[in-house]
Amino acid sequence: MTQSYTETLKENFANMHTDMLLERKLKGGLTDEAQKILDMELAKRNIDDEELKKYEMDEGTQKFISE
Repeated sequence: MTQSYTETLKENFANMHTDMLLERKLKGGLTDEAQKILDMELAKRNIDDEELKKYEMDEGTQKFISE
């Protein structure tokens, strides 16, 4: 039996490291359904907007240091 698009997204996001999910969220360009599933996976991991902002600031600092 083949998985639906939604089931595949849920499984893929569930298997991704949290940093990868945060990076994907910041990058954008997801379908509405994918964004909703990504947000649900982050919520399961207790990642809120505050955590996302911290990650974004850390990533910006890392990019600045490496340039």
